[in-house]
Amino acid sequence: MKIESKDKLIELLYKILPYSNQITNLDSTSESKAIRFEWRENKIRLSLSGSCEEINNGCLIGTDLCILLKQLLKITYYDEQRNF
Repeated sequence: MKIESKDKLIELLYKILPYSNQITNLDSTSESKAIRFEWRENKIRLSLSGSCEEINNGCLIGTDLCILLKQLLKITYYDEQRNF
């Protein structure tokens, strides 16, 4: 899966996350192919390639939350492509 733009990634993010109104500190400028954001008490990095890591003390960690987000992102992305 390769998402074509950060705008599309952000659009998908708001579709897949419950309580998306709790997304804060959305940063789409510090990296060329990824976004970073906080959701509830989690700091997360999502890339255009679909990878997801939680940020903990500056380290990127694969967590259960990121596994779930990656799968939801993939399902939603391919579902949209199919309905095009």
